[in-house]
Amino acid sequence: MAIIFIRSLIIFAVLLVLMRLMGKRQIGEMQPFEFVITLLIAELACIPMADISIPLVYGIVAILAVFILHQLFSVLEQKSRAAKKIISGSPSLVIDKNGVNFDELAKNNMDVDDLIEAMRAAGYFSLDELDYAIFESNGKFSAFEKSQDDKN
Repeated sequence: MAIIFIRSLIIFAVLLVLMRLMGKRQIGEMQPFEFVITLLIAELACIPMADISIPLVYGIVAILAVFILHQLFSVLEQKSRAAKKIISGSPSLVIDKNGVNFDELAKNNMDVDDLIEAMRAAGYFSLDELDYAIFESNGKFSAFEKSQDDKN
């Protein structure tokens, strides 16, 4: 059982890193951490149900390992701002007073087309309409319109 527990921890870590590296547009509304937990629990629950040659206790031990990890990571996120940034990421300022921040777009595996698509989905059709735009750590797009004084 210790081997299953350790293998579950390794798979969890690998999935979390890969989801973080994929960027915000790949994860929709979930934090990468939540997405990995969802995938793991679904898979870990499915394996012993589908394969009767695998004892059910193995699936339970693996799911408990993921649950314990979830609890530990949640406490760590609450206690440390740095840990929260590593585990869940941080917002990316992609448009500011100087225009589009291509470095931030690249960090999120996005390009200008992806930015414009997110803008359109939020009801903005021109970069000139915005002072700031942020991709939140959960992938949501937040925009701050230019004031009336700035538009004129």
